[in-house]
Amino acid sequence: MDLLLVAQSARMLAQSAARAGYRSHAVDFYADSDTRRYAEQCIALTPCTDGFDEAALLAAVEGFALPQTNLVYGSGIDSCPLLVEKLAREHKLRGNTSTTLTQINRPQAFFGLLDKLGIPYPETRYTLPDSGESWLIKPGCSEGGKGVVFCTEKRPTANGAYYQRWAQGDAYSLLFLANGKESRLLGFNTLWTSQHDPAQPFLFAGAINRADLSAAQRWSAEGYATQLTEASGLVGLNSLDFVLDNGVCRVLEVNPRPSASMALYDEDFTEGLLALHIAACYGRLPPPARHTGPVRALRIVYSQGTTQIPENFHWPKECADIPYPGAIIASGQPLCSLLMQGDSRQELETLIKLLENEILQRI
Repeated sequence: MDLLLVAQSARMLAQSAARAGYRSHAVDFYADSDTRRYAEQCIALTPCTDGFDEAALLAAVEGFALPQTNLVYGSGIDSCPLLVEKLAREHKLRGNTSTTLTQINRPQAFFGLLDKLGIPYPETRYTLPDSGESWLIKPGCSEGGKGVVFCTEKRPTANGAYYQRWAQGDAYSLLFLANGKESRLLGFNTLWTSQHDPAQPFLFAGAINRADLSAAQRWSAEGYATQLTEASGLVGLNSLDFVLDNGVCRVLEVNPRPSASMALYDEDFTEGLLALHIAACYGRLPPPARHTGPVRALRIVYSQGTTQIPENFHWPKECADIPYPGAIIASGQPLCSLLMQGDSRQELETLIKLLENEILQRI
């Protein structure tokens, strides 16, 4: 099977595709060395302010000369339903439709749906609160917490941004498969945010596939995933992000596409999760099962300054999303990812932080 992969970073999708024996052709922002290893072809595009440049992306896809091949998209394009619709005219979409994306990724539509379903979420407004204290400004099409800041000054909402009361509890995600009617839990994860840039206090820095949640809290979150699947027709791999606020799971968002957390589970399935994603898009779900795999963690390492990758730099085996030699990584941009597993959560959190520091010091 040939796959066309489009994402900010297509490495995880290409790796999972290779695990299933699929041939993939990728368009992303990096064309990292390991993406090139897993994909038959890989093209890197320069991102514009809002993500993919539509004309450049359509031209790159056309250049592959793969009409009516299977299209799988990841982050960076799910917030552009019209672009997804254009791609789907020429390719077989294996993922959520533009209609579903519009309902899930447009704040007023999404939180209106949560109200209709009776699903709790932090207090949300579309006009400036009287007091900015304890409020966040969130872009309408945020990816990985980019642009989410504290509302410390009176400034107008722009680009579909909205205001949400800050819930100080831990943030979690639920990775699940859906077929438009039912959902299947793959695992709960604790989300990490980066501390390297005070201007980006909620920037996604990784996750670990363990979560301090009670049975009742897990049951609630699973129920929300099923309700949203039935109401919006979600298919394939999706993730539900939520915060624990005084013991209540309050939904933050749904990522209606394969998310970074799939890296925490892909090895647990013989053919990888992308094969299950495609099967779910055809309506087929695996039997219900509880995740019993090893403790795994994913960590995004951000460059601490403008960095040129040395020609002979030795990357530890735990590294992924590896830039090609000579690449220049701007300050604050992803340098690489770390994927590690261990015997306990505490041990793994310590080891992955040590490895991150080692790489930053050596490079």
